[in-house]
Amino acid sequence: MVVLLIAILFNVAIFAIFRVMPRLRAVTLHAIVVNYWVCVVTGGIFSASNATWSQVSFRAPWAPWALVLAVIFITTFLLMANTTQRLSMTVASVASKMSLAIPVLFSLLVLGVQAKEYDVWNYLGIVLAFPAIVLSSWAKSSGERVPATSRWKGLALPIGLFLMSGLLDATVNYVNLNFISEEFSPVFTVILYMCAGTLGIGVLLVRRELPSRRSFLAGIILGVPNYFSIYIVFRALSTFNNDGALLFPLLNLGIILGSAVAGTLIFREKQNKIKIIGLGLAMLAIFLLSYQELLGY
Repeated sequence: MVVLLIAILFNVAIFAIFRVMPRLRAVTLHAIVVNYWVCVVTGGIFSASNATWSQVSFRAPWAPWALVLAVIFITTFLLMANTTQRLSMTVASVASKMSLAIPVLFSLLVLGVQAKEYDVWNYLGIVLAFPAIVLSSWAKSSGERVPATSRWKGLALPIGLFLMSGLLDATVNYVNLNFISEEFSPVFTVILYMCAGTLGIGVLLVRRELPSRRSFLAGIILGVPNYFSIYIVFRALSTFNNDGALLFPLLNLGIILGSAVAGTLIFREKQNKIKIIGLGLAMLAIFLLSYQELLGY
């Protein structure tokens, strides 16, 4: 349970770092690019003794998928950062963690993989994902009437984050199932970071931009918890006897709740009644998706 709490803290820290980047006067894209190279260095150190490094070949079947995932990585992280900075930590955490509904549907409908028999309550959990995001993102005006179009435009970021996070999880699920062994997984993670970092450098070169010292520092601060947020999850899986069906719902619930608390207490993010209902729906949706595992059925 201690390892689970540490994993939650590292994930909440990522949202908090995105939240303070504007105060640090760091350029978000620049910091994200630096962050990936910090992950490469950190991951390389921790996986240096992994024998599967000998399997690395860019002619391997997984190589094109590494490039695809790199694009999704950067896009998702940018959406996460912008959602956190423009809306709140709560909205960003709900949108990104509720996306678990997408890989569930992908596994069922595309991969044909069904880890359990899904009942009406599980499917209700999937259905609740969208209203949870809408309500948690709902901006209540103080006395002024806000046009409906403005309200819905404000949902573009969280909905985009929801879809991209789900696409990321579904793609990782597909690649992991078809191309990646358990032993090769840590090495493949480092390769993904390397591809994302290389792609990021390419974008900066095209735009003729160079990270400032502030952006470089922000990238280092972001990269360490970003890498360990994944590394600790692997450790937590061992603690939970590799029962991801139990671990990930608890992890996502903890991240959403932790982000809401941190956003409210540290950054003074306002939570109106509609947003609180959305937050409650998100937690209910995760519970319904995984209630069999959580209750030990």
